[in-house]
Amino acid sequence: PPQDPDDQIDLATLLALEEFDLKAIILDTTQHFLKASPAGFDIRRDPGFVPVSQIGYLLGKDIRVSTSPTLPLKSPIDSASDRAKDEQAGIHMLLEILEDSSEPVVITVVGSARVVTAAFNRNPDLMRAKIRAVILNAGSTGGSKIEWNVGLDPHAFVGLFQSGLPIHWYPCGTEKSAFEQEHERGTYWQTTNGALFNNLPPKLQAWFAYGFTGSARTDILEVLNEQDHGTDWKKLLGEDRNLWSTASLVATAGRKLTQTSEGWRFVPHETTETPKV
Repeated sequence: PPQDPDDQIDLATLLALEEFDLKAIILDTTQHFLKASPAGFDIRRDPGFVPVSQIGYLLGKDIRVSTSPTLPLKSPIDSASDRAKDEQAGIHMLLEILEDSSEPVVITVVGSARVVTAAFNRNPDLMRAKIRAVILNAGSTGGSKIEWNVGLDPHAFVGLFQSGLPIHWYPCGTEKSAFEQEHERGTYWQTTNGALFNNLPPKLQAWFAYGFTGSARTDILEVLNEQDHGTDWKKLLGEDRNLWSTASLVATAGRKLTQTSEGWRFVPHETTETPKV
């Protein structure tokens, strides 16, 4: 949703990395944010079914998508099995994908760890056998302040670390804040929308414009065909963009930082171009 547009960029990054075979997306949903609070200041944060459906349409991909339970886990060993039926889909889907997979999979977490921890508490043997790594974009390198994603569900965060699953941890915050670019272990970096979206195809421009501006239009496919995004698009290109998960996605893909004829780029391992140091 438009409250947190870096998630839409993370999804685009994931889909642009050819090393990944995307199996599903589980939308992290927390009850507190399903309505504006306080009124007039915050916005309602509905799960992003529409952006996921739109990008699947544009790329011709069948992307499975569901949501998490809306309330935090009651303890690190809570399986969330007592939640309403409409809150079980994400956990069921994760376990089903693991059951069906012929090889271990990677799970990347860019919100709370609620679904992963609840699924582990239901079937730890399956999770241990079929998970190659959990890429965890959450937490801080130190200090007493609870980072945003951890604060969404502290028990889930603790339960995940106690599970023994292989975790590749990418802290979003540092001892100082979630906006410290120079820290050696923090993952935060800042750029501009203009730099990210330079030379994007028109339909992808329309996809970002729809999501970033919080459009309420219901013709979610037709809107992608419109070439003129108006002043909102021009204003959007001039805005700064904060990102936290890019490093984890690039590293998980196994890309190497290389100086190319186009400048420094993260390139696939099998590239034939000779690196310049």
